[in-house]
Amino acid sequence: MKAFRIAVLIVLAAALAAPAFADTLLTMKSHSDGGMGQPPSDETTTMWLAKDRLCLLSGDTAVIVRADQKKLYMIDTTSKTYSEFDLPLDILKYYPPDLQAQIGPQLAQLKYAAKLTPTAESKKIGAWNAKLYKAEITNPMGIRLDMDLWVSKDIAGIDVPSYKELAFTLQGFQPGFEEVTRALATIDGISVLTEKTVSIMGTTVKSREELVSVETKPAPAGIYEVPAGMTKEAYDPRKAVQKAAGK
Repeated sequence: MKAFRIAVLIVLAAALAAPAFADTLLTMKSHSDGGMGQPPSDETTTMWLAKDRLCLLSGDTAVIVRADQKKLYMIDTTSKTYSEFDLPLDILKYYPPDLQAQIGPQLAQLKYAAKLTPTAESKKIGAWNAKLYKAEITNPMGIRLDMDLWVSKDIAGIDVPSYKELAFTLQGFQPGFEEVTRALATIDGISVLTEKTVSIMGTTVKSREELVSVETKPAPAGIYEVPAGMTKEAYDPRKAVQKAAGK
């Protein structure tokens, strides 16, 4: 689940899509220096994309977006359970009533502001020529996220608007990120390397996510479907937080 949260930011930082009627496989690697009770970690995330669907595979979590069905599915491959969501995603409506009552008054404090600044700095990242964008993301609770996004337009055959419509549905898992999503949506290209520094109450955590490969090839059969034998269950945000913390 921790890897899934990282993957969401990778997706929001990128602006890319599969060519029409083709499948594209993205492989991304991330590293966190650790902090705030979490050890250093390295993760590999893969994402399959097609014209109206997406499958994100991160650790033991899979997320399937089906724009054609107006559905999103979150799958726990360890417990063999899944939760189903309607699109557009409003995650708070799936919270239990007591948690909705608790979080409702705090929503204003959870809203993030975003400042995106393009720079003249450029360099080669892997096989791609990239330009640096700097993002400053803050909220009233004192949380700050600084991101250096190295963005490339070298990857051919990319349908940016289609991907944004699919991938930005994942923003719904992070209430208060609407302005961040709008800012990142203005980036023209793919973030091939994102370097992040999160600052909370005097503590900083650094991490990086890199796009290491993009391939166009047939997707595995059933990759955009909930696997057989899975048990449907109501989404439990408390369980999700515990899983993200490794408990």
